[in-house]
Amino acid sequence: MNAVSIRGTDQVSPARCFQGVDPEPSAPPAPDADTAPRRRAAFRAWRMIVLFLLPYPMLYAGWWYLERGICAMPRCSQTNAEIKSLWSSLEMFRIHCGRYPANAEGLDALVHRPAGVTRWEQVLADAPLDPWKQPYRYAIHGPRGKETLELRSLGPDPANPADDIVETR
Repeated sequence: MNAVSIRGTDQVSPARCFQGVDPEPSAPPAPDADTAPRRRAAFRAWRMIVLFLLPYPMLYAGWWYLERGICAMPRCSQTNAEIKSLWSSLEMFRIHCGRYPANAEGLDALVHRPAGVTRWEQVLADAPLDPWKQPYRYAIHGPRGKETLELRSLGPDPANPADDIVETR
């Protein structure tokens, strides 16, 4: 017997067709065996990107914000307060020794006795560091009696003089 096509690709014998029996619908195509593993691998790859690569830029942005952004302002306030304290320490050194420390002695003269000084008292326990863990800079300019003192913190970026915190008296 010849087979007759009734619906799409379904093949039905003519005898069944005349008996009024509908042909059985064809089964859905079997899923491609390669599709599922590829989909799972793509999902795994995106999950790795999101879980491991995305947090690093976010952490760096947070660190940058804390170090150099608005949150760095409290460090600047702390630096200004420490510089005012250093001025008091320099005045105590001047009262004890009769002069301010020389440029070569620097702020270390507040911690260790400078050579050639007879009346000296230790003013600080250790050399002061700014909030960015850099030593404060001290300089004295001008003749005795008319000297200009400068205390400087190099700020968050030591290579950039624009963010230095300077106080002069």
